[in-house]
Amino acid sequence: MTTPAAPRPLISVVIPAHDVEPWIDELLESVLAQGGDELQVIVVDDHSSDGTPARVAEFARRDRRILHHVADTRGAAAARNAGTALATGTYLVFADADDLVPRGAYAALADSLERTGSDFAIGDHLKFSPTSTWSPTARWHPFEEAVERARPGDLPALVSGRAAWNRMFRRSFWDSLDLRFPEVARNDDIVPTTRAFLGATAIDVVPECVYLYRDRPGSTSMTAGTPPAEAARLYFEQELLATRLVTAFDDPAVTEQYSALVFDADGWVHLSGYLGSLESGESADPEVLAAFAALLAEAPRVAVERATADRRALIALAEAGRIEEARSLAVAAASARVARSFDAAGLVAWARAFEALDADGGGLDLVALLREGPLTALANDAALVSADELGPVVAALAGAPSVATADTEAWESAILRWMLAAVRSGDPAAVRRVSLVRRGLPLVVDTVDVSPASLELSGPLPWPEALDGAVLLLRSEAGTAEPSLSASPTGDRWRASVAAAELPAPGRYSALVRFSAGPSVQPQDHEVVTARMPLPPIPDGSLLQPLSDRARGWVFLVDHRAPAARGLLGKVASRLRRG
Repeated sequence: MTTPAAPRPLISVVIPAHDVEPWIDELLESVLAQGGDELQVIVVDDHSSDGTPARVAEFARRDRRILHHVADTRGAAAARNAGTALATGTYLVFADADDLVPRGAYAALADSLERTGSDFAIGDHLKFSPTSTWSPTARWHPFEEAVERARPGDLPALVSGRAAWNRMFRRSFWDSLDLRFPEVARNDDIVPTTRAFLGATAIDVVPECVYLYRDRPGSTSMTAGTPPAEAARLYFEQELLATRLVTAFDDPAVTEQYSALVFDADGWVHLSGYLGSLESGESADPEVLAAFAALLAEAPRVAVERATADRRALIALAEAGRIEEARSLAVAAASARVARSFDAAGLVAWARAFEALDADGGGLDLVALLREGPLTALANDAALVSADELGPVVAALAGAPSVATADTEAWESAILRWMLAAVRSGDPAAVRRVSLVRRGLPLVVDTVDVSPASLELSGPLPWPEALDGAVLLLRSEAGTAEPSLSASPTGDRWRASVAAAELPAPGRYSALVRFSAGPSVQPQDHEVVTARMPLPPIPDGSLLQPLSDRARGWVFLVDHRAPAARGLLGKVASRLRRG
């Protein structure tokens, strides 16, 4: 009697495994929970030296759906290729042996493909560590809704995701493109997943989370063991192959998205990681620089200016051979991401990076880089360091030609225009003062006490030193004179009194605060805003009334209802004082 052939599985799951004993049980349990007899699970052991083979063998003994295969060659890519050759399912899925697959993930992908006949389906994923779980795609938005039978040009964002584990391929489609993983130590999924994306005639997007990626930084990571120079070189080489695929595909939307990937995401990540591994003064590996130059020679640059300032500066510095400036900026930017601010060394690194780029050009919009890079860093963080520490920053920037010639007329930020003036003055104290003002804005009124002839204003003091030397002004809409209600408060509150007798004329006045940044820099006025508070009771016969202009962002106003009294421009006794 002939034994009937085993039915063809619907889904084949290929899992390369190397020294993953602590995690392989969880992964296999999560995969086996995805389905019944329609599931084929192929675990390819890649020369493990721990208890991984024994754990897989025990699972295979208990569950006939598991095939335990020992690799003939080394490397995760070779293991995936070997597993693919053994796979017999209608659909092909990959998983890493230290991750997890959420319940129902493979059913969601397979159901979509069964319904649409598409070439592959891709789903969302999460990353997790022992202490947290997060979404790497939260700002990416490709998984907000289900999509069926889309073409690559309809979903250009997907060219940026090159992981193999959050998608399910129709096996006939995989074979039609003769897809294989290149047997390299790192980044082996960049080329095959890019080829699959560009070669597809129909793609499904499943909004469900279909994969849980375990974040394992440090020596236990599956990517550990590759020297930084080799890792960077391999990435640049694989990315160059992907660049050629995208260029040949010639779709503007895909090209622009891919350009952003190289200059504002993966390309920058690998470059900054390598540069950050160098010691101060250490030369870069010539092979890495050659691979990087080859990539930049062919990578589309349509999205370069979309990259953040530090990223496009870093790439331009490396391209110009300014390795020490690039290394310093990479280290400074990495530190700032952790600390959420640039320290003195980081500000110096930014200034010297810009100075180098201003000398070499680099094809960048240097004025935009100045505005978004060192000036923004100074505005945000110069208040955190001393004027003495800012000396080298100001010296480096003040000598850059673009600093002297930059046209700021179109700049929306008044603070950045003021910061440029402070840098041009060469005065580190002025630079620090502008940053203090930036941290002190906006000045908010949150309490108003009304008496018949005056208003008492008060609010939180937003930053120590922020209002040192500041002057509160009332400016009439009629353009009349601006009486000063001034002094420099300290503490956590500010307070000022406004007397009707001290205003020049009846009418409506806007409240402003005037800041000084030193003798060589023009002062700057900023509007005072009001908190969303209930208006205080107004006594009968009151000459002043508090208002706010919501259309201008809750700008604080004073309504003067009576003719001006004595002392139109006399000395004002009211002043900002400590609350």
